[in-house]
Amino acid sequence: MIGAVSPVKSGKTHSDLPDFNSVKENRKVTGADVTVLYIPPPSAAAAIIEAMEAEMPLIVCITHGIPQQDMVKVKHRLLRQNKFRLIGPNCSRIVAPEQCKIIIMPGHIHQKRVVVSRSGTLTYVA
Repeated sequence: MIGAVSPVKSGKTHSDLPDFNSVKENRKVTGADVTVLYIPPPSAAAAIIEAMEAEMPLIVCITHGIPQQDMVKVKHRLLRQNKFRLIGPNCSRIVAPEQCKIIIMPGHIHQKRVVVSRSGTLTYVA
């Protein structure tokens, strides 16, 4: 992680990471090329669109239960571009052990091996 976006906390730090006012500002300052969204459902589509407008190449949305009407607007924009990809909503994890961890689960449980799971609970068990 290289930073967070929280307009209310912009200019402050959390866990030694800077908080930015917008995804665009974060991308400009840090050079980020992936964003992960932990946003309540009513705000998630707007956050996805903000990431698109910042031309973030990869957008990962953990949120589940986003209103369908909101996602129709997101899908409409996605189909008319080729600069970024959206994984999710309702994506529980992206893990490449020792390379990349975009997840809400502890990293130490993941090791190099072939395990494919659509269930967070079953990932813990595996």
